[in-house]
Amino acid sequence: MLIPSKKRDVLRSVWRIVGVYLGAALLWVLVSDAVIASIATNEAVLVKMQTYKGIVFVVVTAAILYFVLRRQWSLRAGKEEQVYWQAELLNITHHAVIVRKWADGRITFWNRGAEKLYGWTAEEAVGGLSHEMLYNGNANAQRDQSDWALVVTGAWRGKRIQKRKDGSELIVDAHLTLVRDATGELDSVLCINRDITMMEGLKNPLQRADGEISIGEPAGAVCHESNNPVGEHQSSAPGTKAMKVAAEAKRRGPRRRDMSALKS
Repeated sequence: MLIPSKKRDVLRSVWRIVGVYLGAALLWVLVSDAVIASIATNEAVLVKMQTYKGIVFVVVTAAILYFVLRRQWSLRAGKEEQVYWQAELLNITHHAVIVRKWADGRITFWNRGAEKLYGWTAEEAVGGLSHEMLYNGNANAQRDQSDWALVVTGAWRGKRIQKRKDGSELIVDAHLTLVRDATGELDSVLCINRDITMMEGLKNPLQRADGEISIGEPAGAVCHESNNPVGEHQSSAPGTKAMKVAAEAKRRGPRRRDMSALKS
């Protein structure tokens, strides 16, 4: 498996630091021994200078380690701060933002919007299985609809029927995005869910009402054109027109052809 470019660059930097340190250490040992041997006048002086050389070596090594570790800590602290602020930004949104592992559906992130929508706190949700917490036994059927699209295109959007902590069902407009790890393998799924339960509940009655109005509009249009000016027809509201059609139909009674169709 190929190593990604970023990881390869990090490894190169590490080996470069190790190589420079080993070269400098060997050079220090060889040069310092030669210098001490040329300066020392007797064995006692040679022992003292070797001791001082060791102390200098330890101090220099500690200084190098200090600056390297300090740099690494600064970089890590900067990344942690960035992650913190990113999480805070995700918590600001009113939508439910959930991150789950691709392999087993284990939840790794749960924002405040998800807490309000589903009823579970982040402490309760993180580590749980999304298909057990959010679905009433139909998780596999719903995931099959999106998994193929996620693998092929990296994203999917659609409606899903889920459940809250108290067992009540809700309908969400789900936006799913596939997240891959540093090696390009499938890692996680970012889910942004918007509650549309109320909208879906109102949708069916509206569709039925629209259907009734559309069925009555052709007959109403004929009656309206024969009794009202064109300008008034164009300015009439749909609700008013539907009421007029219903009143006209009630006044005239059922048509003869409609009655014959019912008898047949």
